Amino acid sequence: MKSSLAHLTDAGGLISGPGTFDWEGAHNRLQTRIPEDFRMLLDAGGAGVWFDYIQMYAPGKRYQDRDLLDSGAVWDDLLLFWEEGYSVPPADLPADARLIAWAATAAGHKLFWLTRPGVPPEEYPVYFESYEGDTWERFDMTTTDFLAGILRGDVRSELLSAFLMNVSDVFKPYTFDGA
Repeated sequence: MKSSLAHLTDAGGLISGPGTFDWEGAHNRLQTRIPEDFRMLLDAGGAGVWFDYIQMYAPGKRYQDRDLLDSGAVWDDLLLFWEEGYSVPPADLPADARLIAWAATAAGHKLFWLTRPGVPPEEYPVYFESYEGDTWERFDMTTTDFLAGILRGDVRSELLSAFLMNVSDVFKPYTFDGA
């Protein structure tokens, strides 16, 4: 059986660009390790929109509002919203955890990794937050397993919109203007 990364690379027709992203710089800026499968997917040409719905974040200002490096600010915003009662944290969020945003949907939902000291990046679960910030779903799988599961129809979510998502339109790379 193909790995999820290979499945997504083939199904999305990914074509590597001229080099890779500055992952060490991203690790340093976010103060956490980014999962290898995510890095490999983006390096394979996966900086773009999956299923006409999931907008992947990538490190660098050219990605504008989809800059992975801004995920620290997203975490700070979440903490403020929770403190002010505008939204609620996941019920199972450990005290030493931090959420790192890695994608958003066309409906305004966000996808995160739950990071914790001493937990390897390959074990970061995926958290899916509703636009309103009051519903969370947890998926104990890697980023590429999550995306490949959507493609195969194995991932079930109350937040994924079958109406807005088009799995037959597997992948569209971002253009150089970040669109």
